[in-house]
Amino acid sequence: MTVIVQVNTRRSATWQGTAFWVEQSCRVDFQSACDLIRLIFRSVSSMGGRMDLLEWEENVQE
Repeated sequence: MTVIVQVNTRRSATWQGTAFWVEQSCRVDFQSACDLIRLIFRSVSSMGGRMDLLEWEENVQE
């Protein structure tokens, strides 16, 4: 599962933006960081609960 997160604004001490699930070509707007976490949690749960987290250093391209 690959999720691209675009934060459009930061208001009321939280994020508003868009999450895009690459493999499913699914785009969802979120109104708070909590909404984003719920969306990601639901998609991971629907995949049987498996989630591979990559370290930040592994993803930074110079």
